[in-house]
Amino acid sequence: MLVDSPTTPALARHTVRQSILEPEQTFTLFPGRLVVEAEGRPPAAYDLASVERVHLTYDRSKQREYYHCRITAGGRQVKLRHVHFAGPLNFEDRRATYTPFVLQLLQQLEGNPNVRLTSGAWISFIGLLVLLPFILGLIYFAASIGRWGYAAAAGVLLLVLLTSIGRIRPRNFTAGQPPRGLLPV
Repeated sequence: MLVDSPTTPALARHTVRQSILEPEQTFTLFPGRLVVEAEGRPPAAYDLASVERVHLTYDRSKQREYYHCRITAGGRQVKLRHVHFAGPLNFEDRRATYTPFVLQLLQQLEGNPNVRLTSGAWISFIGLLVLLPFILGLIYFAASIGRWGYAAAAGVLLLVLLTSIGRIRPRNFTAGQPPRGLLPV
């Protein structure tokens, strides 16, 4: 059951089930508040003035990419992503509602000086920086012994990792300009 305000229309809505262990959740954004509802749980309402942080991240697995938004308000966290778990081996891409929801949330938070807008992942970024010299060394070693196939494969891996730097690099951003590549289009 959705808790709608009879006088105020919703600005954006995103429904997602994030894993087999969680119920489907509906995130509804109203002017000044966020309401999170799930079957079997009482609705949780968050005053947007109490939002302390919004953190955007991007993850990639062999099967798919994942865009995440983590909202911290009043010491509690609200997590949502664009991929919906519809059943075993059945995932739905819900970027059609995820991206407008996050953009509308950022727009609602634009004038709030107490909100910290961040993106990226420190652990992934540091891991990438540690891995880069190793891959460069592998390319050099493979080329020096005439193993051009290995050198080319390591070169492709290097290119893939270099294209990920922009998405995983930790940084702050402004509500009007979220980092490119952290919201699905």
